[in-house]
Amino acid sequence: MDLESTLERYRKMDSMIRLESTGPPCDFARKLGISRSQLYNCLKELRVRGACIRFNKWKRSYTYIKPVEVRAEFCLTFPEEGESD
Repeated sequence: MDLESTLERYRKMDSMIRLESTGPPCDFARKLGISRSQLYNCLKELRVRGACIRFNKWKRSYTYIKPVEVRAEFCLTFPEEGESD
């Protein structure tokens, strides 16, 4: 998977979690176009980075326990010709 697709996946995950519209793990993975094990890996990555995410069985959705800001971006810049590093 390319970087752009990975970043877009995390943006979509964040949006769905904020809206509490993920559904159970199988549905969430299907909505993202990934396997359930890939979903668990992505959730683990978000948790490692500090996001408190839990599955709320009453809402049938993953939710954030504490406010979180997810920024998924990649920026590449080049110095102008003649500039030094």
